Amino acid sequence: MIAFFLRLKFWWSLRTYGMRVVRLFMDRRVSPALKAVTALGALVAISPIDLLSDVPILGLVDDAGLLALIAALFVFFCPRDVVAEHFGSARQLKNVSPGPGKNR
Repeated sequence: MIAFFLRLKFWWSLRTYGMRVVRLFMDRRVSPALKAVTALGALVAISPIDLLSDVPILGLVDDAGLLALIAALFVFFCPRDVVAEHFGSARQLKNVSPGPGKNR
């Protein structure tokens, strides 16, 4: 029973993170170039041409892992103040660091 609730919590947090990334993507203060690179990466990840299908284990989970990596890099390179606004308190941002050249 506890495992069920842990899985439910995981899926809920994944949904919440995804919604925050989408809101961050729609924000006008985020660079259009960063949005374009992120969108292009997401299109490559969900395209029907599977680049890593020959690798036995990676072929099954590469799309999900690539989308998660793209979302994390997008958040990493966004301006820190905009990320903090969309993700809430600084306590929630302990693993999110500013991109190169951003205010620390």
